[in-house]
Amino acid sequence: MTPQELQQLSQAIQAATAARGGSAQFGGAPGARDGDGAMEQQLSDAVSDRVREAIRDQLTERVREQLSEAAGTLVRETLRRRLADSVRASLMEAQVGAGPLDLDRAEARLSERVAGELHERAAEAIRERAGEAIRERLGTTLREALSKSPIAQQLGSEEIEQLAARIRQALESELRERIAAGARERLREEIRERTQKAIRAQFREALQAGIAQRGAEGERLFAVVSERLDDAVAQHVMDGIKEQLREAVRQGVDAALQERLKEAVRSAVAERVIARRLDTGRQRFGSAGPGDGNLFGGMSSSAGSAVSPAVIEELRERIAAALRERLSQDVRERIESIARDRLDGVLRERLGAALRTAFAEQIALGGGFDTDKISDAVRVRLADHAREHLADGIRELLAPVIRERVTEVVRTALVQHAAGSGTGAGSSAMTGLH
Repeated sequence: MTPQELQQLSQAIQAATAARGGSAQFGGAPGARDGDGAMEQQLSDAVSDRVREAIRDQLTERVREQLSEAAGTLVRETLRRRLADSVRASLMEAQVGAGPLDLDRAEARLSERVAGELHERAAEAIRERAGEAIRERLGTTLREALSKSPIAQQLGSEEIEQLAARIRQALESELRERIAAGARERLREEIRERTQKAIRAQFREALQAGIAQRGAEGERLFAVVSERLDDAVAQHVMDGIKEQLREAVRQGVDAALQERLKEAVRSAVAERVIARRLDTGRQRFGSAGPGDGNLFGGMSSSAGSAVSPAVIEELRERIAAALRERLSQDVRERIESIARDRLDGVLRERLGAALRTAFAEQIALGGGFDTDKISDAVRVRLADHAREHLADGIRELLAPVIRERVTEVVRTALVQHAAGSGTGAGSSAMTGLH
């Protein structure tokens, strides 16, 4: 915002609050606006510190436990459904002509295939479960923290509930995205190393056991090998997930709080402060009717009758039109770029291996050249990976763009509305105060 726009907005706010009278609540005595700002800042900082401490102490470990459980469940399900197929495909790829089976190659291909699939499924489980896990605990944690913070002396239980809800809305998505993105990165190498270690320790013994029990041919061989590997791989990978999630969740929580907490608390506390002052003004001077309310005809802590519908509708249309124009252009340009880059990376990394595996499976099964089965096999190995990479890239790119554009557009709309309505001390058109 330009200095002139800041001055216009400041004049509008002063006109609105002066028109409704001051209050001693939250240090709101008339003529003490500078002191009010300092006290509100101190109050916001104290609340932020208390909330940060509570989230770290009460939320982090509980979320980690739930995410570990969800990821572990999906790891076991994936191994149960897919490990035998992966064993078959890896053995087929390791058979070169009429020569002996290349066990080193089979072991390496199996480790690579299993680790990639387990990483995708674990990351998917964490992303899907993170929102629910955070939601279950965040609201309660915030209410308890606010009830023990300095602001509890100024607010009733209903206002504490409203304040907690506003802060939760501001933090929830940021916490979810930070934790999910951090977990995905930290688990990639951990799962690869632990899968490789488990298979290296068990693969040859499992293969020998399968040959000894059932002979060297048939689907039963693949089943026996996968049964021998299943528990060892699952346990190694799940132990690694638990270890890495502890740090991933901690870092994700810290990053989200660093990014959003102070702003969220300051905004929520300021809204409560203004609402309390306006309520006090109505009690002292009497309600001014349906035009009476918060800044720009906004909502106070009382009923919706305090809203100025005309002002809200005008601002809604102005902001919506600007967001449609600005965001659609920015989003379209950025999505095209990130989608192209991410898709190229996935195709380079996965498509060749997916085709080789699909053909190897068809040869092993003796089904001939079945286009439908080959297409489905490639889809299984490519589609989910492409979707995750595209979604992650778009999400990472758009989050700051949307946040910046929304803030910019709303500020501009408020200033333009204030300037168009007149911001002198006697003006009431902008605020809905009469």
